This record gives sequence, structure tokens and C-alpha cells, in this order.
Amino acid sequence: MTVTTVQDGTPAASVGIKAGDVITKVGDTDVATANQLSTVLRGTTPGTKVTVTVTRNGKTVTFDVTLAARPQA
Repeated sequence: MTVTTVQDGTPAASVGIKAGDVITKVGDTDVATANQLSTVLRGTTPGTKVTVTVTRNGKTVTFDVTLAARPQA
């Protein structure tokens, strides 16, 4: 799943995830689509630290991200 934008002030931005990164895994779960990523994130309690694995410029990079609560729509 390719990251298209990263909002300033989000947990993803604070650890260095960038637009263009391709998320391949969250924790031990492989993700290939935005729907899969959303499902994994919805099933994880806010405040939990997860390892996010991305491909950036052909290299595998990992980030430890502490999930924030989803804003209410």
C-alpha cells in the first residue's frame, strides 16, 4: 500500500514515514491494500506501539509507531 500523504503532527509523520513509502507490514500482518491496512489499524488499540515495515527506494525500513485514537467524523 503506497502512502500518498502524511499529515503533519500524526504518529506516522513523527517517526519519519513519508509519501511514496510502500507499507508492507504492520506488526506481524502483511498488508497490500488500503483496506487491509485499515482493518489492521481498526483492530489495534490506540496507544499500542506497532512496528510498521515499509519499502523506500528499494530498501526495507521499519518504524515503531504508537497509534493514536482515530478522530471522530
